[in-house]
Amino acid sequence: MHDLINDLARYVSREFCFRLEGEDSNKISVRTRHLSYAVTTHDACERFEGIYDAKFLRTFLPLSEAWLRNQINVLPVSRVWPRNEIDNKVTHDLLPRLTRLRVLSLVNYSNVAELPDSMGKLKHLRYLNLSATSIKRLPEVVSTAYHLQTLILENCKELVELPDSVGHLKHLLYASLKGSKIKMLPESMSTLYSLQTLVLEDCRHLVRLPHSIGNLKRLRYVTLKGTAIKKLPASMGGLCDLQTLILRLCIDLIELPDDMGRLINLSHLDIEGTKLSKMPQHMGKLTKLQNLSDFFLGKDTGSSIQELGKLQHLQGGLNIWNLQNVGSAPDALQDNVKVKGMKHLKSLNLMWDGDPNDSGHVRHVLDKLEPDVNMEYLFIYGYGGTRFSDWVGDSSFSRIVSMELSRCKYCTSLPPLGQLGSLKELTVRGFEGLAVVGREFYGSCMSVRKPFASLESLTLSKMPEWREWISDRGMQAFPCLQKLCISGCPYLRKVLSNHRLPSLTTLEIEGCRQLLTSFTRCPIIDEVKLDDGFGFRHLLLGRLPSGMHSLEADAIPQVPYQKKLSKSVAFSPL
Repeated sequence: MHDLINDLARYVSREFCFRLEGEDSNKISVRTRHLSYAVTTHDACERFEGIYDAKFLRTFLPLSEAWLRNQINVLPVSRVWPRNEIDNKVTHDLLPRLTRLRVLSLVNYSNVAELPDSMGKLKHLRYLNLSATSIKRLPEVVSTAYHLQTLILENCKELVELPDSVGHLKHLLYASLKGSKIKMLPESMSTLYSLQTLVLEDCRHLVRLPHSIGNLKRLRYVTLKGTAIKKLPASMGGLCDLQTLILRLCIDLIELPDDMGRLINLSHLDIEGTKLSKMPQHMGKLTKLQNLSDFFLGKDTGSSIQELGKLQHLQGGLNIWNLQNVGSAPDALQDNVKVKGMKHLKSLNLMWDGDPNDSGHVRHVLDKLEPDVNMEYLFIYGYGGTRFSDWVGDSSFSRIVSMELSRCKYCTSLPPLGQLGSLKELTVRGFEGLAVVGREFYGSCMSVRKPFASLESLTLSKMPEWREWISDRGMQAFPCLQKLCISGCPYLRKVLSNHRLPSLTTLEIEGCRQLLTSFTRCPIIDEVKLDDGFGFRHLLLGRLPSGMHSLEADAIPQVPYQKKLSKSVAFSPL
């Protein structure tokens, strides 16, 4: 806000809004309605003496710098917040007198362990925030604040339970217990019929929800991230207004309610980091779903791959697990999978588990999972076919910037990834059956002038049978490659011997005992890391680039090659 506008606003509201600075509480008038102040290490009762006359005060709001910085994710997680304290006379004597309070915050006062029964006089409270206090249990009298709409108890490390009387807060809209030690919610919470937002994130001791939570028909946002929940109540399928359900990192969660298909207004479902093995049936009915982190395919149970194809509004990223469970029956994988129709999907992870019984069927599954050409990130894990589908590496995927092909141990060739003009990062690992990387890796000479034109980082690892890398001399490939990492390829002898790598600055080699390499075609290489399995007799130093300053290895034998090193090069063990 412009300074002049801010000054004008403060001038107009000066009689009703007051910010307490220093010891100027005597300036508070009987007409003051809203009070804020900067928290100090110890806020003594004398600081608030002037408030006794402010009988019509509506807002009591401490401004803790540490708390505010945490709210905007500036404060590092590891940092210990400063311990602030407030005089007990303020909480036990002053505040209960302010019977017209609407907003009360005692954020980050570590000495606040309980509220007096006299707080029951604050019947007009709309907002109560006791975050980062030492409160152990809410007093029963809180239930008398039946106008309360917002209750925030975040990072109350001593809080282990809520009273049954919390169910009397019929007007409560927002409740957050984030980071508390609460183990379960009272069944009475199922009578909070106005509740729209329930935040239970990082309540690591929370093991279950009330069975009748489905009564909260107005719930729109629920997060259980990082809790110990194992199973959600079946009644959650009745939360027809629910829009966001976050279950990320619920590492004990094994299943979702059978009636998930009834959540027709659900737009965001995050189940990453759970132990789910299948999706409930009829997931295809969630046609408003825009963000779905993961989709688990069960074996002969749960939602099929066709149900996933009905979710055409998905965007962001999607992980599809257990693709080995896609049946081989003629109608098990029809043309209506429609992953290609998800035009706003930017990241796709396709994952198989176990060895395939039919490599042809696996290839057919991958054929049907072709995404839209707007895809930017692609990850394929555990693919059991011998060759990839034609769409993998097709030049029409011009927006892909990162790709990883991992544990495709039966593949005998790589797709034409050189045709992907925007590809910047590529990882290929676990191709146990690959013996030769041939010209097909670069793509058709007719369709691409400079293969891997944008690639900056290339990692090739765990390919025990890889022996040869074939490339045409003079091919202008890898013009932007900056980092090359090769590991676990014991029979590989030569790497990119026909290529000039004008941008390469970092080379890392591990577990490649037969590999011969030279730096003569890498004019600006800066850092080389080798392991003891590489063997210095296979390092053709030749002329080292003048800019190279680091050559590291697990072991440095006394070999003649060392005398060729420039004095500017640091030749040291890892």
